[in-house]
Amino acid sequence: MLPRQRLLASGARLAPALITMASFVHAAWSQTPLRFEAETVTEPKDAWEKDRFSETKWNLWSTDKDADKKWSGGIVLQSPRVLKDRDKPEDGAPPLHTVVKDLKPGKYYVEVGGVGRPMGISFDGKTWKKIDGGSRNLGLLEIKNGTFELWLDDRYAAETGQGSTYYDFLAFTPLPDPNRKPKVAGFAKARVEEKLDRGVVALPMADGKVYVGWRLLKDDPKDIGFNVYRRVQGREQKLNDAPVLKTTDFVDEQPVAGAENEYLVRPVVTGREQAPSPPAKCTPADELRSYVSFKLNGDHAFQKCGIADLNGDGAYDFVLKQPNVNIDPADSYWQRSPETYKVEAYLNDGTFLWRHDLGWAVERGIWYSPMVVHDLDGDGKAEVCLKTGEGDPRDQDGRVQSGPEYVTILDGMTGKPLAQTDWPKREDFPNYNYSSRNQMCVAYLDGKTPCLIVERGTYNVIEVLADQFHDGKLTEVWRWSDAEEGGRYRGQGAHSMHAADIDGDGRDEVFLGSAVLDDNGCGLWSTGLGHPDHHYVGDIDPSRPGLEVYYGIETRQSRNGCCLVDAKTGDLLWGLDQPTTHVHSTGTCADIDPTHPGLEAYSADSVDHKPTGDHWLWSCKGEVLSKDVDYGFGTQTVYWDADLQRELIRGKSLVKFRGGSYPNVLEGSVVGFADVFGDWREELIVSVPGELRVYSTTIPARDRRVCLMQDPIYRMDVCLQAMGYTQCPMTTECLSAGEPSVSLVLPEGNLKPNGATAAQIVAVAPATAPMRGAVRLEAADGVAASPSEVQVTAKSGEVVRYPLTLIAAGPGPLLSATSAPLITLSYQGTGEPIRSKIALRVEDLPRTDLPRVQAEAFSAQGGGEVQLRDDKVGADGKCFSHWDKQGHWLEWQVNAPKDGNYCLVLRYCSPAGVKRQVAVDGKALCGDGPQFSATGGFSAEANDWAHACPRDPHGKPVSVRLTRGEHCVRLTNVDGQGMNVDYLLLVPAPD
Repeated sequence: MLPRQRLLASGARLAPALITMASFVHAAWSQTPLRFEAETVTEPKDAWEKDRFSETKWNLWSTDKDADKKWSGGIVLQSPRVLKDRDKPEDGAPPLHTVVKDLKPGKYYVEVGGVGRPMGISFDGKTWKKIDGGSRNLGLLEIKNGTFELWLDDRYAAETGQGSTYYDFLAFTPLPDPNRKPKVAGFAKARVEEKLDRGVVALPMADGKVYVGWRLLKDDPKDIGFNVYRRVQGREQKLNDAPVLKTTDFVDEQPVAGAENEYLVRPVVTGREQAPSPPAKCTPADELRSYVSFKLNGDHAFQKCGIADLNGDGAYDFVLKQPNVNIDPADSYWQRSPETYKVEAYLNDGTFLWRHDLGWAVERGIWYSPMVVHDLDGDGKAEVCLKTGEGDPRDQDGRVQSGPEYVTILDGMTGKPLAQTDWPKREDFPNYNYSSRNQMCVAYLDGKTPCLIVERGTYNVIEVLADQFHDGKLTEVWRWSDAEEGGRYRGQGAHSMHAADIDGDGRDEVFLGSAVLDDNGCGLWSTGLGHPDHHYVGDIDPSRPGLEVYYGIETRQSRNGCCLVDAKTGDLLWGLDQPTTHVHSTGTCADIDPTHPGLEAYSADSVDHKPTGDHWLWSCKGEVLSKDVDYGFGTQTVYWDADLQRELIRGKSLVKFRGGSYPNVLEGSVVGFADVFGDWREELIVSVPGELRVYSTTIPARDRRVCLMQDPIYRMDVCLQAMGYTQCPMTTECLSAGEPSVSLVLPEGNLKPNGATAAQIVAVAPATAPMRGAVRLEAADGVAASPSEVQVTAKSGEVVRYPLTLIAAGPGPLLSATSAPLITLSYQGTGEPIRSKIALRVEDLPRTDLPRVQAEAFSAQGGGEVQLRDDKVGADGKCFSHWDKQGHWLEWQVNAPKDGNYCLVLRYCSPAGVKRQVAVDGKALCGDGPQFSATGGFSAEANDWAHACPRDPHGKPVSVRLTRGEHCVRLTNVDGQGMNVDYLLLVPAPD
């Protein structure tokens, strides 16, 4: 490749010295299949008639329209119509017997060409198996004596669209030499890894407390402890009596109110304090604010987020792609891009670094614009890797089907181009849709050097390029095409690639989807199942050695549309034994159920991207745990509370599987999941227009673990979130494996005020030890548990259940929409003590015991018009909706029963936080308008109502002094966000 100048989309030019010169170029190995026309190797000849369709014989059909384009050699064997399964091979047309001789002994991938509708095949003429278009690749077969025999029959009917089946050819692709390419020897002498700081975070809790969390690093001594310090106005105070050993978090019970508190930790090793961490700042508040945030350079929302250390200070920074919109290349979904994507970088404190316009050469969709952010050259600072082009090569319709395409490396701190090479060319692909599928990932192909993996193709042709970035140059280490391996690798791509060392040699393999490339760029294995809409690689079944892969297959399947395979070999471990049409979207794979070892998996089937009603929640052993649990086409999960199961992200709330919930935690759109700071639990990267938020737990931990970002599989999965489908990251080892657990299992839904709810304590003993001890339940005010203590006895590996009753007192809180009573489970007995807290959601019911003004009884409105509704779940009679126009105001006349300080309380619902300016008798109570937290929805299908009052910027309830009598309350929509209102209350302000 000769160096030459290339124009970037932003208009900048790379100097010739920065252009890649590939020093290792491997020839494209191409495996040409041995193809045999069906009619030339098949008997008996009297089983068919030429160009004559009948119900008792095959049709040797040469007169089909466009036969030369449809069928190999322009001829195909067509069966009679198969309207239902036949009992015997002799029914319908006679069975066919194909014999191929003089094959060189060895292993071949064998494909039956032409098969779309089901067909029966047999290797002995006696035992029959159904194949169809999704399973016509028969897999890897060994031929020992040079002869291959196959019987075929028209005995199986399609589920829909019944008709003829077709037999066109047999193709034999020799198994290529897996050592035909050399092992990668990259530049790195030791594994390139991030050098992380302690990642201290400080967040306000309820009641004015502050939660402090920090990282445990993999190189820390086992006996390391930590001292926690608070600094206010330069004065530093140690907060703990003895070093913190059990966890890496701390709760400051008495921070300095109304002031900015700084927190730092000092490691303690062999009794000596080490250097302090960078500090984290927090101002105490009366109400939980479980996130840190910074303003963006603009009011946009972002679509993707790359998380990496850009400046080498040990803290994670953020590279965003915006706006948050997507166009798909498929004809039925494609539309012209109205504007271009921008990539922009921020330090962790919100400092804006740079913005790069991808230009018109990159259409506005995730498959046109892959991005990863990672330290590729080992200098401790991450680079930004993009697909770029030149100028404006759009055709008349707006598609980009010509012009140069590049892999471009940008400096993470400046956004300036560092190196560039050609992207795999589009001309090798059959059409625009197939050529527009582009992806990236990072893999340590030699175990030490982070290599950039570039892929083009998903559903058909697939081409992959692997480069290393060193001394300012991109150097090719290998390239691969599905043509090297035969048909079994074609169309096996997914919507994300994964990198993992699956054979224990220290080198990463690359998961394309249903096929895997070895670290040297040769095919390792392929299931041949086709395109998976989701696949998860990790320690899914901890009882087995090594890693597993969970698949949800989009390609129509007669079976195994959901399946688990051995990551090392591709061998099927278990699968769904029924047909699927299109298992869709991201699915779920996470440890959510403590009563079953390992991870659970969820997938749902679809037709035309609409749910069929078939969905399955699996255990890691392939047991169907539920067909009733409906998470749509998948739900995201996060390690949030103190146990070793992930919580489900449902709307704006976090929910435990058959447990408690953490309501109304989130506002905005969740873009990513990662252990960004604090202890080992995860943060949520959330896009709010004009703002980036990182939500983090404030629930005290029960143990400590090395931060997840130092797990190689987890770290590479987080890297992938900057492109493709966003899936929750996996881990190299199942976190809950080998550890006892105690959990509270609740029915679906909220607790009813003044009612009893049946629940269970579930204890799971580890496989290696029994469990004996006591579980105590400590309930918050307003909730009672009976019994409050349970004696637990479980044999090794046993699951035991104990019933109990929860009674929630009513009514619920009036001044906060986010309050949820906590119940604490404490286990003392054999093994380590266990302590965890669970949030319980008590359903918010109308307060009929208090005087109120119905929302629909407003005295005036302006700037818009609300709609009166009587169809909202849980409303007190009527309510109003469509209060979603900025500047739209409403007024009510409210009555104060006596002189005093009052809080205005609204019963409202909203899927997102909203701002409303509040004025009483013409006087604004609180600046531009206080925030009302999200409640989960608009109460269309469930009770999303909550009571809350306006709060000031410090989280304190806003009160107003009123004289006895009537007063005018005006609420004005400040932000244009929707909010339904049921009624208003005047409540005496708290002292």
